[in-house]
Amino acid sequence: MNILVTGHAGFIGQHMMARLTALGHAVEGYEWDEQLFPEVEGLDAVIHLGAISATTYPDLEQIMRQNYDFSVRLLHACIDHQVPFQYASSASVYGQTTHFTEDGVLAPQSYYAWTKYLFDRYARDYLDRGIAVTGLRYFNVFGHSGEEHKGGMSSPYHKFREQAVSTGAIKLFRNSDQYLRDFV
Repeated sequence: MNILVTGHAGFIGQHMMARLTALGHAVEGYEWDEQLFPEVEGLDAVIHLGAISATTYPDLEQIMRQNYDFSVRLLHACIDHQVPFQYASSASVYGQTTHFTEDGVLAPQSYYAWTKYLFDRYARDYLDRGIAVTGLRYFNVFGHSGEEHKGGMSSPYHKFREQAVSTGAIKLFRNSDQYLRDFV
């Protein structure tokens, strides 16, 4: 299969590229560039992982352009060329809740979460029309490498590991026993 992976230089993207290549697929990577839009004609699939993922990113216009507007354009290009579209959403769309269901109440708390929420809603309309679109709401993604540069935005797993190594303990917060999270 000929597959385009956006966000191929990111943590998930690097692993996705390696796995798809190992499976024998022809894989092309794309990193967001406002001046260069990827060509999807002739592809068998697009896996859209690229986004500004920092939940504290302060520039609303930039994060909307990159996370939402670009995703809409890419989805439409895939629809025009009948290319199946899979994209990364985020559990951040749920907000501060302890109950997670696909059709539960959503309460995004950051610009990042709002861009994911808005695109989920947009893509859902096309899914209802029979378009091949799949969104995956990732929770806490972690693994080897790729977290050190994130500082305070690194995954809970990375933070817990660093705390355990440096202090011999992991700091949890009051009422943290109410929360369950997937670590993928």
